[in-house]
Amino acid sequence: MSEGEAIDLLGDRLELIKAKPPSTARAADAAFLLENLMKRQGFQTPDVKPVISGNAIRLVVNEGPRIKIGSVAIPGFEKEDQERLSKLFKLPGQERVLRPGQEPPFREADVAEGLSLLEADFRSRGYWKAKAVVEKRGESGGEIAFIIKIDPGPIHHLGAPRFDGAPSELLQRLQ
Repeated sequence: MSEGEAIDLLGDRLELIKAKPPSTARAADAAFLLENLMKRQGFQTPDVKPVISGNAIRLVVNEGPRIKIGSVAIPGFEKEDQERLSKLFKLPGQERVLRPGQEPPFREADVAEGLSLLEADFRSRGYWKAKAVVEKRGESGGEIAFIIKIDPGPIHHLGAPRFDGAPSELLQRLQ
C-alpha cells in the first residue's frame, strides 16, 4: 500500500490529530487507526510504530502479508448460478475494495457473513433449511480459494390461506 493510499484510507480521521501539536497519545491514536484500517484491507499482521520527529508524527509501517479472496467454487450448480453465488459470498469484503478490479480483501469474519448470505439467498427462494459450509480452503500466492458446499434441503411452498371463523359471505367474496 502506498503512502497516498494509506492517507486516503484514513481520510478525515486524522483531522483532530493534525490540528494539534504532536504528542505521544496522538501518535499512538494515528498508529492505531492505520493498523485497524490495514487489517480491514486484508493485511494479516500489520505493525505500525509511531515516531515523533520534531513537529511531526511519522508512522513507520511494516505491512506484513496481504491476503485477498481468490476463487470461490460452488459445485453442484449451473455455471451462471455458481458465478452469482460466488459474488454473493465475496460481498462482505467488496465494501472495502479501494479501486475497481481489485479482489476483495480477506478477513476471517467475512467467511461466516458470506456463508450467511448464501443461506439467506436460498431461504428467499423457499429452501428454508439451506445450509452452506466451507468444504475446503487453500492459500496460495496471497489469495485464499474456497470450495463451498450448499445443501439446499427441501423446497417449501406456502399452502392456501385459511380463514377460520370468518363469516361465510366474506369467504365467498374472497374466492
